[in-house]
Amino acid sequence: MIVLDVSRARGRADLMRAARRDLPLPGYFGDNWDALADVLCDAALWPDGATLTVRGLAAFEHRSPDMAALLRDVLRDACLPVVIEDER
Repeated sequence: MIVLDVSRARGRADLMRAARRDLPLPGYFGDNWDALADVLCDAALWPDGATLTVRGLAAFEHRSPDMAALLRDVLRDACLPVVIEDER
């Protein structure tokens, strides 16, 4: 299980820092929405059977609803299963 913790994120920059901290991203990751979408759709980056758990999305939505909506869109298209911890 891979955990992306966005509970302290306040906007896009914080979210991208959390992605760099928590996800096995390549060095060329570009800290933008397209880059995040690309890596979440690159099956070669993720171990077989991996699941991405997103922690703190409700808190992020409270602070930055527009950015959280964009994150949900990106997660919807990911090539690995995504579990949003707040919604279990």
